[in-house]
Amino acid sequence: GLGAAELTGSQIVATLWPEFAHEWTEPAADAASGPAFKGIRAGAQARVGECCLPVPGDRIVGIARKGEGVTVHAIDCPRLAAYEDEPDRWLDLKWDDDASARPRQTALSLIFAHERGALARVCLVIADQNADIVQLEFTERKPDFYRARVDVEVRDVKHLNRIVTQLAAEPLVTEARRILPARESALVAGNAGAGIDRPPPPADPRESA
Repeated sequence: GLGAAELTGSQIVATLWPEFAHEWTEPAADAASGPAFKGIRAGAQARVGECCLPVPGDRIVGIARKGEGVTVHAIDCPRLAAYEDEPDRWLDLKWDDDASARPRQTALSLIFAHERGALARVCLVIADQNADIVQLEFTERKPDFYRARVDVEVRDVKHLNRIVTQLAAEPLVTEARRILPARESALVAGNAGAGIDRPPPPADPRESA
């Protein structure tokens, strides 16, 4: 059921729209069959950092690791601070011109009402923007709201921003934002060290209407 901790795209479809379940296929995994970046020599191994999940349109840099190839980071990824004293490992990168032709996985944080049809509406908004849901994980469940992480495949940062804008415009959604995993981890660690409680979820705007 939808109360499970994690759902794949096919499970979401089977639960919400069983009549279409036989037509659904999971999005193909990105095999990173070759660098999609300018600034990396031919034959070099390259992968995007899971700490920041950059997508085409994000400004990027590469960090070369001996024997491990190049890890591509968003220019504002907090993990880059660890390499400030190693300038020889930095590579100035740009996305290839056709980088947007291949979907890239990124993550969204959503808070939406715990009401019948709310999850279905969220999924429909994402589908209407021609994006695939790879996985959905409920990170918090309360009597009046759900907090969830939704992994989606997008073409580029403009595509991602359209999805976030459309989700934020939904009356049942009180938060829609991109997740940058390294920033989330740093925030959690900082709050824990300072003894700061996590802020409460945003108030339902309908209550003030």
